[in-house]
Amino acid sequence: MASSLLSPTNRRPDTKPCSFADDPLVLAYYQSFHPAHPILLPLPSFRGSLARTVPGHVVAAVRYIGARYMQKKDAESALYKEAARVLSSPQADGYHVQSRLLLAIAAHGNGEHERAQHILDHTITMALNLGMHTAKFAMEHSNGSPALEDMWRRTFWELFAVDTLFSVLHEQVPRLQDVLTDVPLPGDEAMHLDCEMTVATSYAPPDPWSETWAVRNYDRVSSYARRIEALMLLARITTRSRSILSEQQPTTTTTTTTTTTTTVPDAVVNSLDDGLTRCLDGVPSLDDTFFKNHGAIDEMAYQTRIIIYSATIYLFRPYSPLSLIPVTPPLPYPYPYFNPSFRKNTNISMTNLSPTTRKLIRAADSLCTLLTLPIPAHRHSPFLIHAVSLGVLVHTAACVARYREEWHTQETLQVRIECAVGVLRKMGEIWPLADRVKGIMVDVWRGVRDSC
Repeated sequence: MASSLLSPTNRRPDTKPCSFADDPLVLAYYQSFHPAHPILLPLPSFRGSLARTVPGHVVAAVRYIGARYMQKKDAESALYKEAARVLSSPQADGYHVQSRLLLAIAAHGNGEHERAQHILDHTITMALNLGMHTAKFAMEHSNGSPALEDMWRRTFWELFAVDTLFSVLHEQVPRLQDVLTDVPLPGDEAMHLDCEMTVATSYAPPDPWSETWAVRNYDRVSSYARRIEALMLLARITTRSRSILSEQQPTTTTTTTTTTTTTVPDAVVNSLDDGLTRCLDGVPSLDDTFFKNHGAIDEMAYQTRIIIYSATIYLFRPYSPLSLIPVTPPLPYPYPYFNPSFRKNTNISMTNLSPTTRKLIRAADSLCTLLTLPIPAHRHSPFLIHAVSLGVLVHTAACVARYREEWHTQETLQVRIECAVGVLRKMGEIWPLADRVKGIMVDVWRGVRDSC
């Protein structure tokens, strides 16, 4: 149990500095979970005196998540019971924010929406009360260590990221979107993993509602900074798209086929699309020296691309006539409305295919291409589950519509769908939400496969 490694209190534990870093469950956490949500210090930092800064409740949360990746089903209940003690603790500090945030992410991966929401809401309130949205918090709680200062900045921005992702998933307004912050954006991921943190990055956080995104003013910014920029764009796009879709009223024709009137993209849509393109252009390559030096891709760059392609689907969905069978049973979260008006003989004329529909399908193609990279699926954030299902829904709609283009056939669409389902199957070995969504996607695909 975690108590044998570090005392589950807020006091610095009296243990050997290397004990935390040598725990097999901790190693599993760092190998499979940390790159997707780099909240804590990088593992090498804990092979020195910084190991004594980790409270027991953080260790408990780390071990609970690590057990998932080691398939320790028999020990998981006891590990969670120990980790969940922090949720009833009256104490509040940055480490409690970290523990709660980890448990919120895990609850989401478990498919426990209400529990995840409850934990996240309390965590955000605690962080704001502590002043973690101010730059001085990281400085005042760093004890002069650049590594700790970087950790506290990452803790706030990871809370921001999870708040945005969770809110987009469940059609809510992110609580932290309108919170003014001067916390510098995290720096280079390679420096983070190599424990070469600087005291501060050279650029300020972007303004989420500005037409000129602050991070674009710099030639080279970190992949983490681009991820935050992409999340701000995603939140803005989904808020706008929901408003447009709610105004689109179904109409009935003489053939009893229900249709939905789509509008033409306006200047705001084009501006947001340009923003996504510029953000994508600034994302570091996934096959650069980072992979050579660390044996893995830059997960922040990977997530940024996933977010941008998902945002593209949300942005152009209200303007495309692409249709899809209603998802039954419903997904555990809302998804972009696909007008359920198609019939099995519906065809989209390729000569008249709307540019918005092309953008939807190409975004789904790009999502699927990322899924084919040689990366263990279980190492990705559980928030990837939603993006994968988005791609499946778009490709299924394209298949039903007899979508064909020079690089597409019905067979290639089926391959892409099956690839995505395979990723969900692998993620489902760790996260129950993925297994549940996989089952729904399989049912949807089986329901239309004969018509493709």
